[in-house]
Amino acid sequence: MIRRNTLIVLVVFLVLLGAIMYINFNPELQVKVGMTTATPTEQPRIIGSYPIDSVVNIKYTDEQGGITEIIKDADGDWITIDNQPVSVAAWFQIFQFLNELRSIGQLDGNTPLEKAGLDPARSSLSFTDKDGKTTLLLIGNLAASQTAYYVKWNDGPAAMVDSNSLTQITNLFNPQTLVEPTPTIQESLPTQTSESK
Repeated sequence: MIRRNTLIVLVVFLVLLGAIMYINFNPELQVKVGMTTATPTEQPRIIGSYPIDSVVNIKYTDEQGGITEIIKDADGDWITIDNQPVSVAAWFQIFQFLNELRSIGQLDGNTPLEKAGLDPARSSLSFTDKDGKTTLLLIGNLAASQTAYYVKWNDGPAAMVDSNSLTQITNLFNPQTLVEPTPTIQESLPTQTSESK
């Protein structure tokens, strides 16, 4: 037979198990006892609702002051300033990464923009739309965490973005990545075979 102490432990266990199941399946009680799980909120896009499809000119100024500029020609194709075709994959990725660039934090209001590398900016991306309006993305220093850069979109607040995402964008302005490779045609000369002798 089951001892009395064992029976009491078994009854207490079943009551606790029933209470846990009841709380888990009743969302109103979860809130009361603090058992709700945090739902991640989507961070705001750095460029907001900027109409990226209206851009006709993008200029990247790197940390050394070098400028890489691409423009949309009359046919709607992207070309470099010296009239070389831009790789479709490169400009597609530039726009894709820009659309996905999200703030992962704000610059502390007490931190001066100079300390974040935003006044003057270490590098920048400027976008000119078909109406001639230019919008700037200022790129500052790497944050202390080494995983984020400080940026400032136009007149918005200074924010932090994932360093990998931003590096992917700026790396696309490398001439070897940006310009459409020109195919090379190799001329092959006929070789003599033993049958043709």
